[in-house]
Order: sequence, then C-alpha cells, then structure tokens
Amino acid sequence: MALTPVDSFQLASINFGGYAVRNSTTGIYAYVSGGAMTSADVNQCHGNGVYADTVPINGRTGAVVQVTGTPPVGSALGSMAMVWQTVRYSFDSSKAFPGRAGLYRIVTGSTTADTNELVAPFSWNARFKYYTTMSRSGGVVDDSPKTSSPADLNTVRGLQIYLAAEASDTVPGYSGPKKSPLTTAVFFKNTRIQ
Repeated sequence: MALTPVDSFQLASINFGGYAVRNSTTGIYAYVSGGAMTSADVNQCHGNGVYADTVPINGRTGAVVQVTGTPPVGSALGSMAMVWQTVRYSFDSSKAFPGRAGLYRIVTGSTTADTNELVAPFSWNARFKYYTTMSRSGGVVDDSPKTSSPADLNTVRGLQIYLAAEASDTVPGYSGPKKSPLTTAVFFKNTRIQ
C-alpha cells in the first residue's frame, strides 16, 4: 500500500489494527482486522500496470507498507485503501488528581505506559451517551441518547459527551471545587433516519 504523506510521529506511533480496501465495483470499504504492517520496498510494488508511489506534499513524503491478511473480495490493484487502529476513550481515575475522573485515550495494542490522560479533573458524573439509528413511530422520531453502547455498533450515529469539569482546587469561601459542566455531541453521516 502506498500511504499518503503523514506526520512522521503519527506513522511511527501507529498500532496497526487492520486495513480496509474499497470495493472497485460497489465503492464500499471492506475491513480486515489484525495482521501486521511492515515497511516495503517501493521497487517491489509493481503489478498489472500499477506502481505504488509516494507523493510528497508540503515537504513530507508518503510511505509504502506491506500488510498481511487476505484482501477482501472485490479488491483490485490500485483500489483505495486505508490502515486503521482502534482507539478507546474513557473516564477513569485521574493520575494527576486522585479521587477525581480523567479523560483517557487508549490505543488497542499499546502498553499501559502509552495510555494518555488527556484532561482532568472531572466529577464522576462525566460520561458518554450514544445516539443510535433513529426510528419514526407515528411521525415521532426517537432521538434520545442512550447511556450504554448498543450491541451492534453499526447502529451508532452519534456521540454525546457530558464533560463535568471541576476546578483543580477549592476557592476560599466555597465548600468544594467550582464546576463547569459542558455537553457536546458529534453526529456521523454513516447512518440515516429509518
């Protein structure tokens, strides 16, 4: 695979989770989990008139990599493809503020030393909610977020994040840290209202 130019740190720090290839007929990506990604010799990436090349953009060059695993049905040389890694975000005990919650970013396959506490402190009310595929019933749309993730992740059409932020210390005259709650949401375009 020829990868588009990326930051060298991003490429070096990826924990390969798999790859996806775009079906040349349907245009839909098929995912292959697991396997490995290693660097490849660009001179060995020829076949059927296709040449894996690295195109420089803004002074950065791409990379040619070899991935393991059987390509999905419908794959063709020169098809669009991408590599991916699995990243999980969660609220857990803060390392910086004991007794409080922190927001963590965990990359599957990395060591616990690679687990990053992104921001803290939060109260233990901080949480994620999930918008699932909406359904119309008698003209009414059920669009309330759910507190637990659905069994079928393909039904998730958005996330709501309640960031129950707290000050790191207590201001004189207050009985506890000042709070500043924020709710935000992100919606995906991969699921439509049914």
